[in-house]
Amino acid sequence: MIGKKSITQKERDVLIGLAKNTCEQCRKKDPECGLDIHRILRGEHGGTYVGRNVKVLCNICHKLLT
Repeated sequence: MIGKKSITQKERDVLIGLAKNTCEQCRKKDPECGLDIHRILRGEHGGTYVGRNVKVLCNICHKLLT
């Protein structure tokens, strides 16, 4: 995943599993809400899917941040 501008479903599933199927912002669990992978530094600003630049967020928290 280092330096990638896109993410595969398998990589997405691994990240969500590492977050224990929980939003890292509001702590809601999936499937209560859908979970997304959020790049802290946005893609248009050079952000990639590298460990320290991603967070697992529920759909609501993700919308609030983007």
